[in-house]
Amino acid sequence: FSDISARLAYNFSSQSKINMEASYRNQTGREIDLDLFTLRTEYSATVRQLYFKLGVEMYNRSYLSEKVDFMGGYVKIARRF
Repeated sequence: FSDISARLAYNFSSQSKINMEASYRNQTGREIDLDLFTLRTEYSATVRQLYFKLGVEMYNRSYLSEKVDFMGGYVKIARRF
């Protein structure tokens, strides 16, 4: 069983930043053979009272004979008063 994870954040300015999260897990044993990788990246920015978030997620799993690959993204716009 091995598990690795990492986080990275960088502020471009007081109104914008980027966050990255990654993890990897490997389990091998009796009736289990798991290989899992996840990655998430998010960019956040603020303009006056508008908050923007743009993100990408990736998920790759291999469990026994099943393989799952997922990649998606999202956009969030909010106004706070």
